[in-house]
Amino acid sequence: MIRADKTFVNANIYTMEKPGERAEAAVVYRGEFVFVGDAEEALKYPTRETVDLGGKTVLPGFTDTHIHLISDCQRKDRAELGGAQSIAEIVQIMKDYAEKSDGEWLTGANLHIENIAEGRFPNRYELDEISKERPVILFSYCLHIQIVNSEGLRRGGIVRGFKPEIEGLVEFFDDGEPNGIIREDMYARYFSDLVERNVTTTKGRQALLRKYMHDYTARGITSVQAFSALADNPLEYVDEYFELDRVGELPLRVTINSSGPLDEAYRAVSGFGNDKIRIGAKKLFSDGSLNARAAALFEPYSDDPGNVGLVVNTQEEIFKVAKEAYYFGCDVAIHAIGDRGIDIVIGAIEKVLEETGYSDEGVASSGPLDDEPDGFRSAAARKYSGQYPRFRIIHTQLVTRREQIERLKRLPVILDMQPIFVRNWYTIADERIGPERKKGLFAFRTLIDNGLLLTGGSDAPVETADPLLGIQIAVTRKTAAGEPPEGFVPEEALSVFEAASLYTRNAAYCTHEEDRKGTIKIGRLADFIVLDRDIFEVDPLEIAATQVVQVYLGGERIRYIPSATESNPQ
Repeated sequence: MIRADKTFVNANIYTMEKPGERAEAAVVYRGEFVFVGDAEEALKYPTRETVDLGGKTVLPGFTDTHIHLISDCQRKDRAELGGAQSIAEIVQIMKDYAEKSDGEWLTGANLHIENIAEGRFPNRYELDEISKERPVILFSYCLHIQIVNSEGLRRGGIVRGFKPEIEGLVEFFDDGEPNGIIREDMYARYFSDLVERNVTTTKGRQALLRKYMHDYTARGITSVQAFSALADNPLEYVDEYFELDRVGELPLRVTINSSGPLDEAYRAVSGFGNDKIRIGAKKLFSDGSLNARAAALFEPYSDDPGNVGLVVNTQEEIFKVAKEAYYFGCDVAIHAIGDRGIDIVIGAIEKVLEETGYSDEGVASSGPLDDEPDGFRSAAARKYSGQYPRFRIIHTQLVTRREQIERLKRLPVILDMQPIFVRNWYTIADERIGPERKKGLFAFRTLIDNGLLLTGGSDAPVETADPLLGIQIAVTRKTAAGEPPEGFVPEEALSVFEAASLYTRNAAYCTHEEDRKGTIKIGRLADFIVLDRDIFEVDPLEIAATQVVQVYLGGERIRYIPSATESNPQ
C-alpha cells in the first residue's frame, strides 16, 4: 500500500458524481485522490499527514468557464460606477477618482444604463466636465459599450468624418461629431493599446495578477477558463502564467482561450500545456450584447422598434474560421446572445460538421449514459467526445424557437452560460424584449431537460466571479435580495446539484478534463474547497452567504489574502 501525502477525515464530501453521493474521507497522493469513501478504510492508508475537516462540507473546486482574467484584475483598479444613478453622479464619482489617480487615462467600470435616471449614457461633452486635459473612458457593465471624452476620442482617432466598417459601432451627433459612444471591437482596435499601458510590460502584468488572483481563490475558484480581451496578445500573455507558476505564485489552474487570428496564436492547439496551464478554444463572435441592444434578434427590440441588433460575423465568416480552427486542432467557442445570433452559430457548426463527415444518425434517441445523471451531456456530445475538438456557444442567452433546441440536440455543443446575469434582467426584460420572448431568456431548465450540457461562468469583469452567487441565482432565479419574489421566469430554475454541476463536473468537460477534475473521485486532481455550511441543506437564498474556509489545489492548501476590493473575503 502506498504512503499517502494527506488523509482528510471527518468531512461531509459531496463527490458531484451523482446527486446526493457523499463520502466522509479522502486520501491524496501526488496531487490526486487515491481513495474516496468511509473513514475506517481511509485510515488504513499510511500517511504523512491527517487533516480533520471538522465535519464541514467539501465540494470539488469551482471552475469559472468564462472570465477575462487580466481585464478583471484591471477592472478592480478602475472607478466603480455600478451604483451610479445619474449622469451628475457619474461625473462626480469620476472627479473624485481623478484626484487620487495618477494614471494617464481616467477609467470607470460597470456602468448600468438601466440605473441612470436620464435613461441614456453620458456623452463626450458631459465627460469633458471630468477633465478636458486628461482622456476619460467609461466601460458599460457588459463591456460592449465604452464612452469617451473629447480628449480620448482625439487620441483614438475617432473624429468628425470617421466611418466605422459596420454602421452603428460609433455614434454621432446630428452635426456629424462623434458623441463619445463606441461599441463592440472599436475599443480593441482604437483604444486598448492607449488605455491599458499597465499591462504593456511584464512587470506591470505580473504585479496586477499577484495583486488580485487570490480574490478568485477566496471565492472557491480553483480553475479558470480565461478568454483574451486584449488586442495585442491573442493568448493573454500565456508566458506570464507560466512564469508565475514557475516561482510558485499561481494559485489557479488556467486554460487560455484565444480571440486572436490562428496564425498569431502561438502554440494554440487545444490541450497543449499541463495540468496547471493549457491552451483552450479559438473564440469568435456572432453578435453583440442584449444590454447594448446589439445582440442579433429575429424581431426588433421592443424598446427600439427599428433595431434588430448587430451581426458581427456572418454565418459564412464564422464557418470559415471555425473550420480552420477545427482542422488546426482547436476547440471553437463562439459568442452568441440573441436568437438570430444563436441561429447563425448553429448553422455555422452544422456546416463545419457536414464538411468533416460528422453524423448524428441514431444518436438523439440513445439517452443518457447509465452512470451519468439525466442531462449531464447530450447524446451527440457523448458520441463526439474524445480527441475531437469541441464546440462551445458562449452565453446562449435568448432561445425563442423550438427548432433551435432540436438542432442543438443533434450537435456536439457545450452551452457556456452565466447564471449571475439573471439578476440584471428582471426589471428590464419586458421592456427590452417583451413578455413572450423573455420566456426564452436564460432557459436553463428547458435546455438541460433537452439533454444539453450547460456550464457556469461569470464573464468577469462584466459580472463578479462568484460561483456560489451563480449557483444561488440559478436555483432561485432571484437577486441576492430575493427579487422578484416569484423569481424571474421561475420555471427555468435548477436544482442545487444541477447548478453546482455547472461550475464543477460540467465545467471540466469544456476543456477535455472530465477525467481529471470536476468531481471527487479516485484518479481526479485533488482540487477541492471546504465550506462553512452545506449548500444542499440551507435555504437557497443563503447559498451566496456561504464562506469558503479552505481551498486545496492538488491536495495542497492555498493560503490567501483577498484584496480590499472583495466584498466578502475569507
